[in-house]
Amino acid sequence: MLWSFDELKGYDQRAYLTLNRVATPRLSWFLSNEYSQLPTTDLLQLYGVPFRRVGVTSNRFGAGMQARLTKFTDLNLRYDNEWSSFDQVDE
Repeated sequence: MLWSFDELKGYDQRAYLTLNRVATPRLSWFLSNEYSQLPTTDLLQLYGVPFRRVGVTSNRFGAGMQARLTKFTDLNLRYDNEWSSFDQVDE
C-alpha cells in the first residue's frame, strides 16, 4: 500500500521589522510590522477562526510614541492595525 501526504506539506514564511527613533532626549517614536504566510489557520491568533488547512496571509502594523512629560510622568501611545486574508478553497 502506498501513502501520499502531499496535502500535509506546508511551510511558514514570516518577516519582522522594528524601527525605533529617539527624536529628543524626551521624545521617541517607533514603527513595527509583522508579515506572515501560513499553510493553516492553526497559528493565526484570531478568535473564532477554526483550524483549517487553508493558506492565510496576515500583516500586523504598529506605530507609536513615548514622551517624558515630567520627572515622574511618561506618556506612551500605540496604534495597531491587523488584517488577514484566506485562500479560497473549492469544496
